[in-house]
Amino acid sequence: MSVTFVALLLVVSLVTSACGSHPEGVASLTETGVTATPTPTTEPPPDLVEGEAALLAFTQCMRNQGIEYEDAVVDANGIIQRPQLVEGFETTRAEVGAATEVCGGHIEGLTFARERADLSEVTDKAVALASCLRVAGVEIDDPTAETVIEWRGALRPLFADPAFPSIFERCNAAEQ
Repeated sequence: MSVTFVALLLVVSLVTSACGSHPEGVASLTETGVTATPTPTTEPPPDLVEGEAALLAFTQCMRNQGIEYEDAVVDANGIIQRPQLVEGFETTRAEVGAATEVCGGHIEGLTFARERADLSEVTDKAVALASCLRVAGVEIDDPTAETVIEWRGALRPLFADPAFPSIFERCNAAEQ
């Protein structure tokens, strides 16, 4: 019993001393007086600002040349959209070309991107179609998101086989 009492006393004294001390470098829940201030990042990236400014300069220059363009548009994803002619404005390629010769320097080096389409659903359907075609005896690989467009084009020569169109129709209808 005395051994148990001594062990209990030792545990209590260790816990008390550990909880009572605050050595530096040990995390604590007490307030330190320092408060974290979040800094919002509301400013767009510099290349986006420069690209939008260049596009605005281009559209204004084109207007000065008599070609009416809509204002520059940056979509929600930060992608600068290609400028569009004002709806109903009529011009010729030669007029646009001449104005672009004068104003093109504003957008030199600027690229316009389109949002990449989500090909996951198309790829899933193509994989299911390939699986069905293989079950029907057609030798074909599965497409990937990177190859699905080329894969669809690679089906064209298979239509030369008189049996393939009906197999394709059956498998394609099953995957719809």
